[in-house]
Amino acid sequence: MRRHAAMTRSFFVAVSVGLFAGCHEVTGPVPAGTMFVLVSVGGDPLPTTLDTGPDGTVAIADTVIFVEEHGSTGSVEHHETGQNQVGTFHSVFVRLYEWNNGVLTFHPPPCPPAALCVRFVPETGHLGPETLTITYEDPLVRNRTYHRIS
Repeated sequence: MRRHAAMTRSFFVAVSVGLFAGCHEVTGPVPAGTMFVLVSVGGDPLPTTLDTGPDGTVAIADTVIFVEEHGSTGSVEHHETGQNQVGTFHSVFVRLYEWNNGVLTFHPPPCPPAALCVRFVPETGHLGPETLTITYEDPLVRNRTYHRIS
């Protein structure tokens, strides 16, 4: 009976430690050098369309790299490879972010006067221990889920 009680107690402690170690919230900004790679768009694995409209861009690869961190602000470098009616493309752009109550709010880079700049769709990022989910205010743009690789 003692042996059974000791084994049960050991099992309970091991499970409790495992659950505590595996379940935690991300409470601070992501350190510079952290990378996330896109694994799904709207729950669909790659390659898949980024938006719900006809003739949408197909995501082939997408990586978000945190390049600067200054307390609650910083910047990310976003690398996208996609395909549309014209062909395959690769783009790199930088976004600034603010960290507030566990949410990343992304801001577009400034658009110079008289320049033609791409329309920025407001987006927020939600961090888990191993994931980054980016959601968009435009209902046509599908949410993206990234997995941490470094």
